[in-house]
Amino acid sequence: MMNLNFEVAETVDSSPVIVVDLDGTLTPVDTLHETVLQLHRTSPQAAIGLVQALRQGKAAFKRHVAQSLSLDGALLPLRQDLLEWLTEQHELGRRIVLVSAADQAFVDAVAAHLPFRVDAAIGSDGLANLSGEAKLARIREMVGENFVYAGDAAVDLPIWRASQGAILVGRGMRFEKRLGDVPVVGRFPQQSGPLQAWLRAL
Repeated sequence: MMNLNFEVAETVDSSPVIVVDLDGTLTPVDTLHETVLQLHRTSPQAAIGLVQALRQGKAAFKRHVAQSLSLDGALLPLRQDLLEWLTEQHELGRRIVLVSAADQAFVDAVAAHLPFRVDAAIGSDGLANLSGEAKLARIREMVGENFVYAGDAAVDLPIWRASQGAILVGRGMRFEKRLGDVPVVGRFPQQSGPLQAWLRAL
């Protein structure tokens, strides 16, 4: 598990920490949707427990899926334009944190195959679903207020609005007018859809 202790105050560089979402942002696909479909195809018996797990909440559901089927981070399609930019920023000494509502196991699998080492990789833990305000609270706990955020969905709006700068990825471009006074520090428009991304990966 890459759930590392990380304090922005320990860094020499005062540049905002780059916080990056996973599903729809770093990868154009939804890791939960893809793995649930795969679970139905490869292990119908394990899929039966999905309904029961869902009754316990989203985080428990995600944990059940992650424990039933591993994710190969090396095969997951990533947004190359964003990945290249993050790699450049890492080489410049910027701190990068991967924070996602996906289960911790999936976040770890992706972080382990990135071309650079993230300072922390945080996901849902089976109890709390790390999305929206819950994700913002976790980010503030880790890095304080000095961060920029890369996301793609409406649920990311409170995080963008609390950040020092918004990085809009894919569908996130349509939320630019709802950011208020938060500056946009990066734009990565929608490219090919999830199906084309998976076909490229295959």
